[in-house]
Amino acid sequence: MAIASQQAYGGVGVRGEKPAGSNPFTDPTFRHGEVETDLSTVFLAGDIVARITESDGESPARIIDANEDWFVEVYLKLTGSLLPMICGNLCFRLIGENIGPGGDDYEREADGGLVPLDPCGDGLYYGKISVPKNDVKIENCGTPYKLTVVATYLTNCPLKKHAAYPEHPVSNDLRPGPLAGLVTFPMSLFIYEGVEPNP
Repeated sequence: MAIASQQAYGGVGVRGEKPAGSNPFTDPTFRHGEVETDLSTVFLAGDIVARITESDGESPARIIDANEDWFVEVYLKLTGSLLPMICGNLCFRLIGENIGPGGDDYEREADGGLVPLDPCGDGLYYGKISVPKNDVKIENCGTPYKLTVVATYLTNCPLKKHAAYPEHPVSNDLRPGPLAGLVTFPMSLFIYEGVEPNP
């Protein structure tokens, strides 16, 4: 679905921040994913895109300098007649599956935690997942990873019966709902670049 105005691309960001820029759903630097719900697309549907950007601004990135900061941006656009009734939160996560030796699987949630849904908004949501340098462990020759961004809908209902609703819930506090999305990136290689040898 096309978004009508440049201003609409900002969406609801991490704790309400609104990034500026071009339409991520037509920008070739973003990778498209899949969104599924248990409902007919007339009632609720979605589109999801994400991209990896290195600290020097290179985007999309496939060979990533592990010893420098990098980040992933994700946009989720929800549509359908039930949109004004959907409350709760979105959990955006980056999952890295180690394909080679010398590293571990990796997982990180969006900056600021959960992104609150706005039933009175335009249905566009944004998350940024910042990864600090050296957070992904690799070997000197480089380590390949399969990276996936996951978006999960979490209801306002506590996961445990009779649990108190926390003021600032985290993903493990809330019951998942019938909407999820993912963006799978091509294989990425993590290397150490420009590391000065010891004298």
